Amino acid sequence: MEEDADCSQCYYETKPEPEPEECSQCFYDAAAIKEQEVEAAAEEEKDGKVVIYTMPECGFCRMVMDFLKARGIEFEEVSIPSNKEAQHFMESHGYISAPVTVIGDKEIMGAEISEIKKALGL
Repeated sequence: MEEDADCSQCYYETKPEPEPEECSQCFYDAAAIKEQEVEAAAEEEKDGKVVIYTMPECGFCRMVMDFLKARGIEFEEVSIPSNKEAQHFMESHGYISAPVTVIGDKEIMGAEISEIKKALGL
């Protein structure tokens, strides 16, 4: 084969075409739409997420986590003393004791199992 031959497999790279900033047909802002889609996905992920802010050796924290484990509900445990973001969360929301269970946008202070059941739809 000659070196000057046009071979799309050997000599040319296929590069993805850049996304337009505006749709040529309807003038929608593609970047704004993409941002809205990312925000919606983050909100959807947040809706089902369970986070428990805990303190070491906290019996009530353990009670809430054991309740969730027994029902097969996944959760994220965040230790307040070792996490600056958790400390900021507690201070900014006015919480002074643990556990604080966050289910979607609902915050439940203490080992309020009945409130946790309601928030989870159990």
